[in-house]
Amino acid sequence: MDYYSPKEWTLYLIRLGITWFSYSLRTASAAIAQQISTALKETDIFILISDDGETDTYIELGIAIAHQLNNSKPQIYIIGNRRSLMHCHLSIIPANSIDDILKTLEFQSNR
Repeated sequence: MDYYSPKEWTLYLIRLGITWFSYSLRTASAAIAQQISTALKETDIFILISDDGETDTYIELGIAIAHQLNNSKPQIYIIGNRRSLMHCHLSIIPANSIDDILKTLEFQSNR
């Protein structure tokens, strides 16, 4: 299973010596944003682990909701703070932990 944290790709660019205001950063960021958007179209399960300070996951959540409405996938789970209006969208399944999600998925696969 692939996992990409927004902080991971940012640190990757910094290690490459790409500065925040450079053309190469914008180009690299656009390519990464496109890869994330494509991955969200192809995934079966989207898990958002929300905390008090995290706001840069709203776009990914919106993309996941749009694909879920059009394609019945991905299944969308949110763990943690559900402070945004979109966190209450009917296509989202609230969860307390990864273990809860794994139990739900195991139950679904045994049907």
